[in-house]
Amino acid sequence: VLDRALTLAERRAPKTILINTVQGKERIPLSSIVFVECRNHILSYHLSDGRALTGRTIRTSFEVAMGVLLAERNFIHPHKSFIINADYVERLTAQTFLMAGGFEVPITKSRYAQARSKYLQYFDLSPSN
Repeated sequence: VLDRALTLAERRAPKTILINTVQGKERIPLSSIVFVECRNHILSYHLSDGRALTGRTIRTSFEVAMGVLLAERNFIHPHKSFIINADYVERLTAQTFLMAGGFEVPITKSRYAQARSKYLQYFDLSPSN
């Protein structure tokens, strides 16, 4: 019974990520990430409270560095330099995801079909319905 209770408690605990910033390490809930941007191998985490945390320079590819996020069903990779959280999408157009806070995240032509499909599947609105 205790093992089952512990398993249930772990499922309910918010998932977090540890970000290595210039000020030190900061743990944030995945649910607070609106989108992540990578410029010149430096990650910027844009959060739901309006903050933008700047990480240290990454020495690997953006996809590898963001593997934890990309494993989650609500994170989408619509552009080589961006990963978005579907929970904060206000509108999807042919070229952008309009995010909460007014940010526009571009969608590359080569990733549009995959990004759109993943976004619609997230809300169980698959194109076949």
